[in-house]
Amino acid sequence: MFAEGKQIGADTAAPWGIDWDTRGFAGLTQLSTRATTANGSSTTNGFQVVVDNAAPTGLTVRFPQKDGYIGQGGALTVDADAKVQLLVNGKVVKTDTTAGYTFAVQPKKYRKKFTVRIRAYDRAGNVRYSTARTYSR
Repeated sequence: MFAEGKQIGADTAAPWGIDWDTRGFAGLTQLSTRATTANGSSTTNGFQVVVDNAAPTGLTVRFPQKDGYIGQGGALTVDADAKVQLLVNGKVVKTDTTAGYTFAVQPKKYRKKFTVRIRAYDRAGNVRYSTARTYSR
């Protein structure tokens, strides 16, 4: 297999497959495959793919308040591209894939001090994290 004319891999046994490290490629990228028979005849097929390794843009989180006391709880809202996850103390506590993301933070479930963060994915699976906020109850 070739990407932009550079060989990126080969496979000689079925089922055929090639792992491709897309770092170093971006945007519309020309790929081609070449199949060769035992008697030496070959055929080439080309196609284009879009390589997207960039972290999602547009992640905006409106936290209940700056770091500090959160009391009985609060909600945070998120503007993002595709899928978002609420992380409390580094663990995923909720995932949402429908735009208009809102998460309720319930301090009673966590230690007296806890950290809240959002992880957002774009449609290509790239990830961006919000800044972490530390709260106490």
